[in-house]
Amino acid sequence: MVQSWVMLRGGNLKRRILIAISLFVIVIGISELWHPGITASVISGIITGVVRIFGYFGDIIDALRELVRDISGWY
Repeated sequence: MVQSWVMLRGGNLKRRILIAISLFVIVIGISELWHPGITASVISGIITGVVRIFGYFGDIIDALRELVRDISGWY
């Protein structure tokens, strides 16, 4: 009964996270050996994407400010 409960509940979360991180590091290491410079390009792409997302959010917030200013000018 206890074994089935452990199987249903899952294993140790810390162990799963540690295994996932180690597998990710291994894959990154192998890909870097296979194609040198791929890690830098991936990190650069991620940073560029994050900067674009924050830029879009800034544009949305600026548009909302203008909308509120226009609406408040009506009254």
